[in-house]
Amino acid sequence: MNLLQDRRLHLVGLVLVVLGLSALPAALSSLPGTGTDDHAADAVTGLTDGGYTPWIEAHGIPGGEQNTPLFFGLQAFLGLVVLAGCLWYWRGRQSEA
Repeated sequence: MNLLQDRRLHLVGLVLVVLGLSALPAALSSLPGTGTDDHAADAVTGLTDGGYTPWIEAHGIPGGEQNTPLFFGLQAFLGLVVLAGCLWYWRGRQSEA
C-alpha cells in the first residue's frame, strides 16, 4: 500500500469511529430516566419541604422546547468553526516557518 491509500484508510476508520460515537447518545436518549436538572430540583424541594421559590424565572428557549436541538446544533457548529479556524491559522503559521 502506498502512503495515500494508508491515509485514506485511517481517515475512513476515524470517520467510522466518530459516527459510531455520535450515534451512542442518540441510542441512549430513548431510555427512560431523568436528567441532572430533575435531580437537583428534587433535592432542593426535599431540603426546603417544598417551600422554595426561585428568584428569577427563565423565559425559556425562543420558539419553545422543540428548538433545543437547533440551538445545540448551532452551538456545536460555531465551536467547529472556531476550532477549524484555529487549526487553519496554526497550519498557515507552520508553513511560513
